[in-house]
Amino acid sequence: MAVVTLDSTVYFRGGNKNNHYSTNSYYTNNFYKAKFHDTIQSGDEIVDISSGNHFTMIVTKKGELMGSGDYYMELVFNKKHDGEAGFKKFPLEEGHKALRVWSSKEKYSKCFIAEIQNGSNRYLAGFGSHLSGLLGPSEEMKTLKALDYDYENIRFEKVSVFTNHAFAVTDKGQLYGWGSNLGQRLGLDESNPLVYKPTLIPFFSDVSKIKVLDVTVGDDHGFVHVEETDPING
Repeated sequence: MAVVTLDSTVYFRGGNKNNHYSTNSYYTNNFYKAKFHDTIQSGDEIVDISSGNHFTMIVTKKGELMGSGDYYMELVFNKKHDGEAGFKKFPLEEGHKALRVWSSKEKYSKCFIAEIQNGSNRYLAGFGSHLSGLLGPSEEMKTLKALDYDYENIRFEKVSVFTNHAFAVTDKGQLYGWGSNLGQRLGLDESNPLVYKPTLIPFFSDVSKIKVLDVTVGDDHGFVHVEETDPING
């Protein structure tokens, strides 16, 4: 469990495998106050947090992206925590800001997807390693790279990532999905077991009939909250 307080303090409780939040203990029954190797600037605050497979990511109001855990350190800096575990900044390109972040909880993968702003452009970008297409056709992404979709014309308002697939809702109420489609968990044709880029889900493509309001995904399923249009009264 990871908790953020109003003063942007992060507390962890539970298992601590791979130095997720501390190098002192594997498990804690009490809430453990996380350390920050890179401090949050004065006037800044945490606006988003997401825990993945033994690592946790946070985003601040000023657009900083940070992570904690040996998995994060090895992915980004090619080394484990030097001493006590704690949050360290992700090296974003100059002028780029993080807005939100989603971490994959897939057991054999270590990756996250972040919403990045660069000037007037906002887009989803992936980083890390994944075997099910969540980051695209490459199984490993060593730089934070935009996902393959028309982000200049498609604006994702809500995103949900769990293990090996993701869904995103646009500002127009359409639903996109990508990653593993095993068992047709994306609602796409079963001939496409892996979908490497955000793809419009046909069933939710006509917003004059069904408008998607929200979505959440589990290990091999998803739940979609919709608003249906009355075919008679509109």
